[in-house]
Amino acid sequence: MERCSKIMLMGLGDFGSKIVQNINLDQASFPKFFINSRDEYSNFNFSDQNSLILSQSNFGYDWKKANQAVKDKSLEIQSILAGVKILFLIVGLGGSTGSGAVLEVAEIAQKMNIIIIVLATNPSENESKFRRETSFDVLQNLKKIVDSLILISPEEISLTFPSLMVENVLQLIVLTIQKKISILTKAICQQNALIHVNSSIIESILSNNNFVFVGYASETGPNRAIVATENAFKNHFVEFDLSSSEEMLITISANNSILQTEINDVLNTIRKNFKPDLKFSYGVYTNTKLDKEIEIGIIASQKKHSYESKKAAKLNLAFDNKFSIF
Repeated sequence: MERCSKIMLMGLGDFGSKIVQNINLDQASFPKFFINSRDEYSNFNFSDQNSLILSQSNFGYDWKKANQAVKDKSLEIQSILAGVKILFLIVGLGGSTGSGAVLEVAEIAQKMNIIIIVLATNPSENESKFRRETSFDVLQNLKKIVDSLILISPEEISLTFPSLMVENVLQLIVLTIQKKISILTKAICQQNALIHVNSSIIESILSNNNFVFVGYASETGPNRAIVATENAFKNHFVEFDLSSSEEMLITISANNSILQTEINDVLNTIRKNFKPDLKFSYGVYTNTKLDKEIEIGIIASQKKHSYESKKAAKLNLAFDNKFSIF
């Protein structure tokens, strides 16, 4: 539990700050921090103690200017991150401030031996070429620095819920990121665990420059464990080839009524849907708030992401295959 007292959530830029400001985790209260330009800061009610304001107010369309502005604040950022062991960076790729900030903060955290988990949204195909190019450029650099990268697609949300209003899409993104962080911290912290996940697989998934899938679902009634597991494969809003996963963690949460046969149902469903050499571990957790529900969390990793080749083709950019870690 010591490492759980050293987790920080950081929102970068306008979008990332809005998300982190609205995140409310049940099992723990982690410190939050925000990095914004002065223009973006005026839209929020942040205290000086938990925010870093960049004096420049207009980076135009140049994320590299924002990156330099954050680099100029590197000593302050090192002080902010002192004692942090796991850092969640939340950002909307494509904008100047967030895109520039995430790279520099990640580089600083890497030098401080902090585990870096990035949750980022990527621009849709309908957005400007500038935003898509910025996202692609930053992603190519980011994946060499961070330990885990989770890409969330607003486009996937729109396809799943085509009649959703814009403000409701933002709310759904908040809830999605909040739930993904909740599943990840459950596996990391092992709070209220009846059966602990294998710590070596946790470390391997979250500390090896992986793209990470986090899905989740809850269900009641007959066959609730099977149905929840199958739905967890689908409930993610990311572009991710789950069948190519190399390692997987499964979190199984319920109140005290969970049965051994239900655990077996979850594991059998995993075995039926994935290759036999998949390395996986599971943990079982008590959560009295679930009442008659069972909640399944899936955390999986892969080295390469379909987003890269797709975006390269769309933008007529040559994808550089020399990066051996992906």
